Amino acid sequence: MFFCGDITAQVTSNDLVRDTIIYRTNFLNRTYLLDGKPLTLPVMAFFMKDYPLPNNEIKLAQLTDQLCIAGYSIGSLFTIGGLLVSRQNKDLGGDLLQLGLVGVGSGLIFQIISGSFKLSAVRHYNEEVKKYYQQKTSAIRFRASADGAGIVWFIR
Repeated sequence: MFFCGDITAQVTSNDLVRDTIIYRTNFLNRTYLLDGKPLTLPVMAFFMKDYPLPNNEIKLAQLTDQLCIAGYSIGSLFTIGGLLVSRQNKDLGGDLLQLGLVGVGSGLIFQIISGSFKLSAVRHYNEEVKKYYQQKTSAIRFRASADGAGIVWFIR
C-alpha cells in the first residue's frame, strides 16, 4: 500500500457522483442514461420531483413534448387530407396542405424546445445531486484500482 495524491486511472461512470444523469448526443437526438440504463421523460420527472428548479424544467419539457405530439398529429392529418382532396378541389387541397405543413413545423419547433428544457433540467439536477453528495462525503478516501491502491484526498 502506498500514499499518493491521486490514482491515475481512466474515469468511468463509477467515478461519477451517484444518481448523476449522463447523456449521449446522437444525430438530432440525446439519450439520457442513469447507471447505464436509458431514461424516459416520466422517469426523469420522478427523479427530479424533490428538486424545485429541475422539477419545473422537466414539467415544461413534458408540456412542450405533448404540444409537439399534437402539432405532428394535427399537421399530418391536415397534410393527408390536403393530398386526398387536392384532386377534387385544388384550392381547398392547397389550403389543407399549408395548414398541415404549419402543424408539422410547429411540432418540430416544440420538439426542439422540449429538448432544450430537458437538457437544462438534467444539468440543474446533476448540480443539485452533486451538492447533496458533496455535503455527505469526507475529504479523505481509500481507493483501489487495477493500477494500485492508495489514499486520495480532495481539496475544495
